[in-house]
Amino acid sequence: MERFSYVLGSRFLVLCLVFLALSACGQKPISESSDPEVVALADEAREISLKWLDAAAANSTSSEMSARIEAVRASLESSDLRSPPALYSDTCDTNSKGFVAAFVTEQNTSTSPDIFVCSHTKRFGKYFLAQVLIHESIHLTGIHDECATTQVEVDIMRGAFQEAFENSYMNRCGIAKN
Repeated sequence: MERFSYVLGSRFLVLCLVFLALSACGQKPISESSDPEVVALADEAREISLKWLDAAAANSTSSEMSARIEAVRASLESSDLRSPPALYSDTCDTNSKGFVAAFVTEQNTSTSPDIFVCSHTKRFGKYFLAQVLIHESIHLTGIHDECATTQVEVDIMRGAFQEAFENSYMNRCGIAKN
């Protein structure tokens, strides 16, 4: 389920421009979410992600990896964590094929891109969401392929801890978590 394609992102942008004056496309900062648990979880997970990125940068032996980590960190810091707009309500549907904890719809923009956090993510905790935020922030640096994104994610997690939480892309892409 790859919701961050150029076509879908472009449609979302057009819809936002059309309805901007009326509803801002239904986007709400996560701090305005009706679920305080999701707000607290997202804030805490971002802080954990930033600490993990710092640890991975400190342990990096490659200038290329250090630069990549810094780009991911900058993306995460500048991103707004938001509740998904109504247009993407089916993306967070836990009955849909696959599991989505958070997602992005546009990459590589000059504005502050959003990371949409699904409310059911709270069941999995702050550490799970912290790694997901790193994954989504990698997309925001311009890496759109899921396998390439997951490889960078796992490399960052290995730099911080020696291993990563497993996700479905790891199996599909043939990436070991440790």
